[in-house]
Amino acid sequence: MFRENLNKIVQRNDLTEAEMSAMILDIFSGEITDAQVGAFMAALATKGETFEELAGAAKSMRIRDRWIGWTENQRLRNLGWVINNTRFLILPWVKIRYLASHVLGQITKSIRIDWQERWDYEPVLMETFVDPQRYEGSCYKASNWKHLGMTTGEGLPRKGKNYTTTQKMIFVKPLVKNFREVLCSKAKK
Repeated sequence: MFRENLNKIVQRNDLTEAEMSAMILDIFSGEITDAQVGAFMAALATKGETFEELAGAAKSMRIRDRWIGWTENQRLRNLGWVINNTRFLILPWVKIRYLASHVLGQITKSIRIDWQERWDYEPVLMETFVDPQRYEGSCYKASNWKHLGMTTGEGLPRKGKNYTTTQKMIFVKPLVKNFREVLCSKAKK
């Protein structure tokens, strides 16, 4: 369904709220290639996003937004402080005990400095999505990421439209103690 919706955007047709929500969840699942994500972003920027598309993107993350406790305006203003871990794979033939949780721990320790050097700001929260039909999220649990719950796996119902994707587990990892203060602030810090 991702390709069909991507083609729709490329042809400068608007997506429904449900279609956009599903696309965002597919992107965050890590199952969409970097090239597809780039094509999606370029096509959406060229076409211009609609309110319904923005609402669909926001809906896909409602459980995270409630946990953070930010308002819609705060979310729109400060979402850049949240980064997503979309690609994490240790090949099956690599048999090193606790390697995944060790790597995640090292990433957590260095990512703020790395982002400051590369993009001139330090994120305050990391998030990731795990497909429970394929993975258990064990390395995130072992690395003390917080499991917030599941995405809905569905968009808002629309007359004549029905779009679903698989539910994903949402994990988050605060990078600073005052992450909520930063994310709920009136201005970017």
